[in-house]
Amino acid sequence: MFRGKIGDTGWGLACNGSINYGYPNAVRFQGKGIVAGEEWIYDYLGFVVPAWPNGQDQVPAIVGTIVRTIPHSGSAPGTVAPAGVTASWIAVWKEKKP
Repeated sequence: MFRGKIGDTGWGLACNGSINYGYPNAVRFQGKGIVAGEEWIYDYLGFVVPAWPNGQDQVPAIVGTIVRTIPHSGSAPGTVAPAGVTASWIAVWKEKKP
């Protein structure tokens, strides 16, 4: 099971999905949330970047693709952010500071 949250001040998506252990390991999850009073849903697919055998200080990372599952209002008044738009993403391990 894969769970988490993506967000910042004023918005957030609850993420739920699965992990497929293989080479490379993969994650597939959906992010859902209410942003500015409307529902946002995005689907994510990511792959854990394998470690280089001779690498030093490699930071664990996941790279992937995202698709907007349903449309929502665009950033400019009267515009729509349509469903089906895709993008790439990367997540890197960040140590929590005490």
